[in-house]
Amino acid sequence: MADLTPEERERIYLEEKARLEARSELQAKKGGCGNIALVVILCIVGLFVVVMIIGNMEEQREHAEWQKLTPEERHQKTMKNCANFLLSIAYKTYSELSTSERKMKDACELQLELPKEDIIKDR
Repeated sequence: MADLTPEERERIYLEEKARLEARSELQAKKGGCGNIALVVILCIVGLFVVVMIIGNMEEQREHAEWQKLTPEERHQKTMKNCANFLLSIAYKTYSELSTSERKMKDACELQLELPKEDIIKDR
C-alpha cells in the first residue's frame, strides 16, 4: 500500500466515496418504503386499539345501565328482548338458525311461557 502514487490514492478515494454515496442513496430509497409500511401497520394497530377501547367503554356503559334497573325492570326488559328476538327469527326455519340462536329461541320460549319466573338470568 505504501507504493501507491498520490494519483492512485486519489482515484481509490474517489471510488470509495462514490460507492459509499451510492450505498447511502439505496438505503434512503429502501428505508422510504419500509417507513411507509411501518406507518401503515402502526395506523392499523392504533385503529384496532381505539375500536377495542370504544367497545369496552360501550359495554361498561350498558352494564352500568343494566345495574341501575330494578329487578322488576330487568325482568320486563328480558321479556321484551325475548319477544323481539322471537319476532326477528320468526321467518327462519329451524335449520337456518345457528346453535346459539336455537338455544336463545328455546330459552325465550320457555321464559315467555313462564313469565313470573326468571329463566334467563342477569348477566
